[in-house]
Amino acid sequence: MDTNLHLRTNKDKSSMWRCSKKSTCQAMIKLNFNNTTILKATDHSHEGDLTNNEILINLNDCEDQVKYNLAASVPSLYFDTIGRMEERGLHLVANIPRFQSVNYIEKGTNHWAFNFQDILLADRIGDQRILVFAHHNTREIVANSNKFFCDGTFKTCVKKFHQLFTIHYGISYEHYSHYLCFAARQNS
Repeated sequence: MDTNLHLRTNKDKSSMWRCSKKSTCQAMIKLNFNNTTILKATDHSHEGDLTNNEILINLNDCEDQVKYNLAASVPSLYFDTIGRMEERGLHLVANIPRFQSVNYIEKGTNHWAFNFQDILLADRIGDQRILVFAHHNTREIVANSNKFFCDGTFKTCVKKFHQLFTIHYGISYEHYSHYLCFAARQNS
């Protein structure tokens, strides 16, 4: 059995789901308004992978927790999810990137990856969800800054967030951009 991803809810309140391997499998399923009866289904064109399905389900649950649980930090929710998968003996957990292993690739440096352990500086401010990414040295540099500017004129942003913006700081006549921020949507 493969994991199906929600595609849409129809006017009659039925829901359409498609196979998580949408690029290679065209399987779909249509459920009634309360998801208790299968109205229509097509077969998968591949063998099921229960381990990968279990990992995908757990990571989707983790994503939902991040959206709705403003009290917990993103790393703690992620580590809890990984811990539960390891307790159940899912040996493929090693293939899931660890939260600290986020690689930063600086443009123009021949795509060499640098491993910055604390690139995520904040994952909420008060009761508002906001993700702030920056190099850990930024904290010291910003303490000596005398001007701050915010640029939120980006036309695109990740769907789960309301706005992408950068925070620039100035030291004397030079201006630098060191913060990349994602502001959460009001309903997430």
